[in-house]
Order: sequence, then structure tokens, then C-alpha cells
Amino acid sequence: MAVAISVPSAATFTTTDAFSYAFTSYTPTANSLQVLIAFASATTAAGTCTDSGNSLTWTRRASAASGTGSTIYVFTAQEGGSPAASIVTFDCTGDQASGCGLHMFEVTGHDQSTPLKQAIVTAAASST
Repeated sequence: MAVAISVPSAATFTTTDAFSYAFTSYTPTANSLQVLIAFASATTAAGTCTDSGNSLTWTRRASAASGTGSTIYVFTAQEGGSPAASIVTFDCTGDQASGCGLHMFEVTGHDQSTPLKQAIVTAAASST
């Protein structure tokens, strides 16, 4: 099966001050990898992600603060074989954000036992 990437839920953008931001309810595809990208304005909180409905284990894969005090986060969760309608929530408790953009991607056809693989690529030493 070929790897495919889709957008299962419309992106959410708001300028509301809050400690958490949520998507509308959607049902993920069975056995898919859920990938959430969150950009939160004016917060450097550690950030977490949860959902109601599927009780997935969300893992923060990366986060990076900008020079303006905002942070971008990447979370993933492996969906099981019997998904249910779910509401995914990004949380920045401890440092309220002044707005947030959330974008969800869904990956299918991937290696479910090791969905993310990383490799370090180094440039060859120059001989000149």
C-alpha cells in the first residue's frame, strides 16, 4: 500500500486568549497516523495534546520557539483499527497563548510498528 497523506479535519485558527484549543469532532481513518501541528502565539509552554473519543497516546515529536515568544509544536498518535468520533485538543497550560493555529494530517499506508524514522545526513568533508 502506498503512503498517503490527507487532511481529516479543517484547520482551526483563532486569536482568542486561552490555555487550550480544540478541533471540531471528526472520525480518523482506521490504522492511520495522526499528525497535529500547532502554532501558539505568545507562549513557550511545554504543550500537550489529548483527545476525547479514542484515548490515543499523543507524543510531542518536536517544538521550537520563535524569536517573538510563540511556539510551533508537532504531535503524533497512532490510531487503532476501530476509531471513534474524537475531539483533539492542544493544551498550553502554564503559559496562556494569545491565539493558535491547528492543522491535522492523517497518514495511511505507513509502517505502523515504526511510523517515524529518522536519519542523520552529514555532508562529505571537502577536499579543497
